[in-house]
Amino acid sequence: MAREDVAAHLTKDFVLLKIDQDRTIGGKDIKKRFPASEKSGIPWFAILEPSGEVVVTSNLTGRNVGCPWTDEEMATFGRILADGCKRLGEEQRDKLLDSLKAYKKEVEEERKRKAEQAAKGEG
Repeated sequence: MAREDVAAHLTKDFVLLKIDQDRTIGGKDIKKRFPASEKSGIPWFAILEPSGEVVVTSNLTGRNVGCPWTDEEMATFGRILADGCKRLGEEQRDKLLDSLKAYKKEVEEERKRKAEQAAKGEG
């Protein structure tokens, strides 16, 4: 959500709100409204109706995919978007998933580069 290209797609369907349970005033009280978040790790998210009713959470499959990394988690994230989005089309969902895969590749390549540098003593 921090990337502008991602946020541009998500704001078509959502009001994005980041709540830090420790830093946001009332954050811990808000968290209590979502018991599924208690043992799910960070980040954890929920898609809500305007009424506050939960549509879907990042625990869709029983475990948190708040930061999807594996292919399985990314597929689950795609299902979460499909369940929670009314205006975001399949093509836009695919673009979001493609951007996650590209980000993963960038991170893995950077890790590999740093490991190679460390092995050469260039650290």
